[in-house]
Amino acid sequence: MRQRLLSAIGMAAMVWIGASAQSDVTLTRNGDSYKMSNGTVSVSIGSNGRISEMTFRGGPNVLASNGVYFDYTADKNDNLNPTTSKIVRQTADYAEVVFSNTTADLRFEQGFIMRKGVNGVYVYVVANGTPTSSGVNLREARVCTRLNSSFVNGYVDEVMNGKIPTNAEMAVAEREENVVQDATYRMADGSIYTKYDWAQYVVRDSLHGLMNVNSGVWNIPCSHEWLNGGPMRQELTVHATSKSPITIQMLQGEHFGASSQRYEDGERKIYGPFLIYLNRGSQQQMIADAKRQASQQQAEWPFAWFDHELYPLDRSTVRGRLSVTTGQPCDSVQLVLAEAGTSPYAQGKGYMFWAMTGSDGSFAIPNVRKGTYTLYGYATKGGVTDELQRADIEVGGSDVDLGVVEWTPECRERLLWQIGENNRLADGFMYSDTCRAYGLWELPPADLNYIIGESDPATDWYFAQTKNGTWTVSFNLDDNLSGTALLTASMAGVTNNPKVEVAVNGTVQANWNLAQNDAAIYRSAVLGGNHRVETCEFPASVLHKGTNTVAFTMSGIRSNGGVMYDCIKLEAGAKVVSGISEADVEVADGPVELFTVGGQKIGVFNSIGEAGLDGGIYIYRRGARSGKIVL
Repeated sequence: MRQRLLSAIGMAAMVWIGASAQSDVTLTRNGDSYKMSNGTVSVSIGSNGRISEMTFRGGPNVLASNGVYFDYTADKNDNLNPTTSKIVRQTADYAEVVFSNTTADLRFEQGFIMRKGVNGVYVYVVANGTPTSSGVNLREARVCTRLNSSFVNGYVDEVMNGKIPTNAEMAVAEREENVVQDATYRMADGSIYTKYDWAQYVVRDSLHGLMNVNSGVWNIPCSHEWLNGGPMRQELTVHATSKSPITIQMLQGEHFGASSQRYEDGERKIYGPFLIYLNRGSQQQMIADAKRQASQQQAEWPFAWFDHELYPLDRSTVRGRLSVTTGQPCDSVQLVLAEAGTSPYAQGKGYMFWAMTGSDGSFAIPNVRKGTYTLYGYATKGGVTDELQRADIEVGGSDVDLGVVEWTPECRERLLWQIGENNRLADGFMYSDTCRAYGLWELPPADLNYIIGESDPATDWYFAQTKNGTWTVSFNLDDNLSGTALLTASMAGVTNNPKVEVAVNGTVQANWNLAQNDAAIYRSAVLGGNHRVETCEFPASVLHKGTNTVAFTMSGIRSNGGVMYDCIKLEAGAKVVSGISEADVEVADGPVELFTVGGQKIGVFNSIGEAGLDGGIYIYRRGARSGKIVL
């Protein structure tokens, strides 16, 4: 044990000694080829704009034959194909080279930056619209780092990590008879491997990379403002191929139902800079070091050392306080500043900035570029399924105070029941905490009966309805209702165009033809894809005192499709625009069952006060009577 500890100390010292021994940055040019070095990391860039060699502390080349390169997919896959290159800046502390294409319809530039004392190389890409670029439907754009065959230990987070298949194993798996679907293969041992098992939510992706026994190569995004789709987007990180292990920095992608982009003449965007970071040590030391580096890069954003016309350093903090007028919680609401006109999930040509509201609804969104935005918002807990949109947010100056932002989401006087908690994810349901894997759609049953007040969403409701059949929700009412009732289904994802018939007490009230395929279910997702909301309003008289049912009958699914539910709720009564109706606020003392708005049973108590709950909205049941209560 002592020897192992001493070895660990020695390895840790090796990691940091290299970082502290700072040499000047050197840059040499030979035609349109370049060599850059800061004494720790050295790279060779060919005239094709690819890094062909990358070494760390004089060690071997960590790259495979294709090296580090930019490519994109429109009607076909294409590369940068540079026509020019130039040195942008060269000092003892800094070197920057840019490669440009000046002939394509949609023209890209790719820059490489090396800084003194930083164990890596920064990369950025610029998209330039031309008079003919609107005909280019940009589906994917990425920078790939292909590593030598020894880098088979992947790391994305504390759950998503471990060995990926070797080049040799993938060479067998990629044979036609072993292909299951795109980038999905049956391995020699019968298991299924797919790159989609390693997808990650953008908002959680502070770093990802690959390691061998003593070296690591990492993608550190530094910021998420330039990625398409916003915080709910998922993207690829690391995966295996027969050519090489690969770690990817996606810039633009359609995965999991996101949208392609078309650049008009004169439109420009800069992606990055992000950092390709190198280190050495044991695997745990390299992971810890990469996390420290990622935190440092995020804290330094926007980079004062980067001078580019598309990269302003003069940023703003946009602050305010969200007030939910219906009395529902104002905390834990995700706010996003993005372009007007469409959901952030479909956007990609502009820049996005986001923050979560605090306990009192206050928020501060830092480092926002000057301009005009729409403020979007959605709850990440509770039962609010609407989306906030406030247009014409003018951002200028160093501090922009929006004051009180009022939001009146759809809310009825009486919440009859709710399954799940709204956060645009299928978490909290059966199998939603399973690691990503191909074929999980086989696990949920075709038919089920969920009893409000008795069933547990963690074991009795599933991450997705994936088979033709009927999921029935049974519940009791203590009285007859008048007016209208509103059924809301917040869907975390929809795959392969399913159809859902909604019947209340045996009478069909809606047919949801969900013409959407976000591919989430068959690409290993367990939490969601492209979120959407469906509603069904019907006469409350369809409901009656005693036992009632709402049935969701799915059809049109052959295999590997369906709906991933975020939450489902049934409400009745008049629309609430300010506060909660008095009938829901006070409940006489006495034995009572209490539940979260997500349907999770809290317990049985002699009185409401005995429960000792925090302030918020809860579901109560006393005998045949139930409803919501605000504490």
